Amino acid sequence: MPDLVSVPRHVDSLLRRSCYDCHSADTRWPWYSEVAPISWLIIRDVRHGRSNLDFSRWSTDPMREPTPEQRLRWICRDMRRGIMPPRLYLLAHRNARLSDGDRDALCAWTDEQLRRLGGPPNTG
Repeated sequence: MPDLVSVPRHVDSLLRRSCYDCHSADTRWPWYSEVAPISWLIIRDVRHGRSNLDFSRWSTDPMREPTPEQRLRWICRDMRRGIMPPRLYLLAHRNARLSDGDRDALCAWTDEQLRRLGGPPNTG
């Protein structure tokens, strides 16, 4: 990510473990991602994930939708709601599970970055 958003090592580690397969160009493709029709679903999910949030192409344009502020809010919100990482993904990737402490650390990071960008922290 560019300097617009600062990512400490422990947060980077959590994001890589639990988010990067669908939200970056650093996807680790499992063997079954080459077997149709499962491959079609996996490719669709990764494309969809990257279209919403791609850590490899974090927007440097604060006016472009979604803005970095929106993305930071979505990260915390979707983790707190249990939407991310998706349950189906967690069935095959147990190490991607986030503990309450992991979620707290990621939301604290998003709050810090939101303040750095001049916005209010997450609510809830």
